[in-house]
Amino acid sequence: MERAINLVEQEPTLNLLELIYGLVERLMLTTEFDLDEMHDFVGSVRDNLDEVRAQYDEPAPQGAQAVQELMVESLSLFDESFEEITLFLDDKDEDRLRRAVGLGEDANDILSAVEEVIQNNKHVLAEMAEV
Repeated sequence: MERAINLVEQEPTLNLLELIYGLVERLMLTTEFDLDEMHDFVGSVRDNLDEVRAQYDEPAPQGAQAVQELMVESLSLFDESFEEITLFLDDKDEDRLRRAVGLGEDANDILSAVEEVIQNNKHVLAEMAEV
């Protein structure tokens, strides 16, 4: 659960949707970008997502399995979103950018739900500690 709390509270994780929006907007508005540079950038984001997802290979602490599963699902959806952007770079199919945004929004919704569960659990634990 501590891992989930730390990851949800980290700003870079919460800004992934904004990053997707920014990339999609840039790709839709201009054809002037360095293709190799863009591939490298998206690849590095996906590598970072893989590193974060690898942290969840360990068994979850007791009671945190659901949060862990949601975090893995969210990270996977973010990765799929960036994969769609990568595929767009190769085939210029704008439907891929729409899918990228949808996947990113779904991933962000899951992260928001996880954050709410964690905050509620913190509140319940704090109340229990006061008793």
